[in-house]
Amino acid sequence: ALYMETLAHSLPQALTAHAPGLIFYIAGGDVLAGDALGEMTLSRSGVGRRDRFVFALAAKLGASVVVPGHGPITDSSGALRVRD
Repeated sequence: ALYMETLAHSLPQALTAHAPGLIFYIAGGDVLAGDALGEMTLSRSGVGRRDRFVFALAAKLGASVVVPGHGPITDSSGALRVRD
């Protein structure tokens, strides 16, 4: 909950202040509960909500989004696939 509250408060301010036309969104699974690297607590559905929030905000501001590909860093990090 704290992660999403912080994101919902901070990201709109940052994007509005800088008005980017292009956003590179590096959105890994390190925020998943149980991930050894991120130490966060988002569920898989929480990651989907995060991604939808970021894409909706970018669309509202007229910015394009680039999501670079990445490979799994740990055995479990490659298991997450978020679909629209």
